[in-house]
Amino acid sequence: MEKFRRKPRKLRPMAIENKPLEKSSTRAEKPSKKTKKHKVEKTPSPARDVALTDWLRATNISPDHVRTRLLSETTPKKLAQATLTRLQQFSWGLSPLRVQRFEQMLAALQIVLDNEGTPRSLESEHSLPTSALQWVFQESSHRALHAETMLGAAALATCWPWLQHLDSEWIENVRNGWCDSLELAHRLPTEDVDMISWLITHVELPLIFSTWVDDSRIGKSWGETAFQSLQQTVSAAKEDASAWIQSGGRRLRASMSVTIRSLGWFDQLGTISNDSDFKKGFSNLLLETLRWTRKDGSLLLSPHRGYAGEVFDDFWASAFRIAGRPKALGALLSNRLPKRSTALLPGATESNSKKTAATSYWTNGEAGVMQRDWESHGSRIAVDYSVDPLLVEIVGMKGESLVAGPWSCTISCDGRELPITSSWQEVCWFSEDDVDYLELEAHCDEHCKIQRQILFIRETGIVLLADALLGARKAQWRIQSTLPLAGDYQVEHADKTRECWLTSEGKRHALLVPLASGEWRRQPSAHQVNVEDGWICIQHQSESQNLYAPLALAIRREHLNVPLTWRSLTVAENLQLVSPDVAVGYRLQLDRAQWLFYRSLGTSVPRSFLGCHTAADFCACAFDYKTGNTDSLIEVSGSDDEEETDSTSET
Repeated sequence: MEKFRRKPRKLRPMAIENKPLEKSSTRAEKPSKKTKKHKVEKTPSPARDVALTDWLRATNISPDHVRTRLLSETTPKKLAQATLTRLQQFSWGLSPLRVQRFEQMLAALQIVLDNEGTPRSLESEHSLPTSALQWVFQESSHRALHAETMLGAAALATCWPWLQHLDSEWIENVRNGWCDSLELAHRLPTEDVDMISWLITHVELPLIFSTWVDDSRIGKSWGETAFQSLQQTVSAAKEDASAWIQSGGRRLRASMSVTIRSLGWFDQLGTISNDSDFKKGFSNLLLETLRWTRKDGSLLLSPHRGYAGEVFDDFWASAFRIAGRPKALGALLSNRLPKRSTALLPGATESNSKKTAATSYWTNGEAGVMQRDWESHGSRIAVDYSVDPLLVEIVGMKGESLVAGPWSCTISCDGRELPITSSWQEVCWFSEDDVDYLELEAHCDEHCKIQRQILFIRETGIVLLADALLGARKAQWRIQSTLPLAGDYQVEHADKTRECWLTSEGKRHALLVPLASGEWRRQPSAHQVNVEDGWICIQHQSESQNLYAPLALAIRREHLNVPLTWRSLTVAENLQLVSPDVAVGYRLQLDRAQWLFYRSLGTSVPRSFLGCHTAADFCACAFDYKTGNTDSLIEVSGSDDEEETDSTSET
């Protein structure tokens, strides 16, 4: 039985946009013990970038001049084909970034070249106007770099030889924009620059410009310096990938795409290295990317509708080749990716992948993926709390997304809505073979705090989602949270009880059990769970000091058509019953399998429920129906400054 303590955390102001990260992490595959954090930084490039900007400002970089320089080493058709290939690589991983202007710009640039490799003018009647490009540097800031504008800057540089119709004023604006971005990237602390922007300004743009230099020795020197920066940053991911897991894993594939494009430029300059640490770091990043990939190849937590076919075979083939085609990684790719993708991966064969940790969580990335194993496509939960509201996706047994999107929360006290004034902070993370557990906390000023729990029992496919409202005083409290369904699911309600199923085409995909509601509809209840119009709405209100709003989901097929029941349990302290705003307990039974859940909402002191005795804040147990014994899955006690408590034990 595992016992551990919450970590006390300092609050940060609520941030609607993505938060800057410290460069440290806690690996999900290790138990939740306090570890000494170490700083992992992106490796900055040396002063040669100052010389690069001086060169940019002083040199003729008109598209005609650059094109003439590049055509001295290749043919127009080969140059156009290489440009098209790189433009296609820009689209890898764009869907979760929501960069509509860049996507429009990409479409405009792709019109420059046709499939035959013949240049077209952007002034063609079939093309988009140059206004589709002008936003890149018009909105540039001298205080921050943004991934969308940096992607636009890199795409412009990639297609620059073909933009021959641009006037001198436009060329000068683009030149200044490139220089300003490169100089800003070296003034800002690395923790204030997202990985996509860092890779573009420190690696990809210098590489592109190095091919424009007449003196090949200078260009090669820039390329070697950029490669050293990239090599050290990727190699560091062998042990710690937290710098790459920004905005959850939603930007990871786009960052990997920048790396793959850059390696293509390195290859052109002849600076590719076979460093083993680089390959191991890249393999670890590719493994993390795979964790964040759905059955159809699209990204977890990306917009589900409209992206079901987002599979980029060339991305996986290129990444697997760069990683050195290791057999273990090839086996995971073969197990997880669609067959059409694995057909392009030589050496990728199905095999046992139990040695590789299935779950991954990064404290400073503020995101993680909980999953049962590598063999199946389903039974996964992805969480990203680097944004507000936090994002969650629950994947069913067959790889179908059940819930995907923002998990919002509204609080009211005596009829007055209270805003959440802090961002979500981790207070507890734990992972082992049987269970994954994440607990977060947010505050509504001095009025109350919300503690959000996500528990995933891997083998049985039981998921517990819960919000605990801990108020500063007794009042008429109300908490409501909503979760969006991922598809066009119908809801099948039981006739006389409150459980329901998510169904599609007559098949059940998940069971929803409102643990805090009475099982029978005729029983009054302050806790309600409704599913309508594509949303799951969990609501609890009561005149008390604390509230607990749990929802249990069963996603394994063997639990979807069996007898079930659940009960709210009596909790006692010193032989006296306690009220539900002090502590609550629940029992859930699906066929012969049973689980107990207990949550303390007040001071953590020894209490009893259904034959179990605990002084924990939270615990979950499973019944062995053959012996009648309980098997404690997890126990969470208070933070380190609280008095140490006893373990859960049978009475």
